[in-house]
Amino acid sequence: MQKLTNKQQQIYDYIASCPICPTMAEVADAAKITYNAAREHLLRMKNKGVITWDEGKSRTIRVTK
Repeated sequence: MQKLTNKQQQIYDYIASCPICPTMAEVADAAKITYNAAREHLLRMKNKGVITWDEGKSRTIRVTK
């Protein structure tokens, strides 16, 4: 797994602990950041291969490892 920033690790831990896949808005609220900032972190994490989601569908954000 590629190195995650502290905020990305916080987001990863939150997603991993959720019983159902969270929305981007829920991720933003949990990380105490804006929706756009959450999306940028999630895109970078997706590029690192640690999470995945289906574009255009809600509640599909999940960890891959």
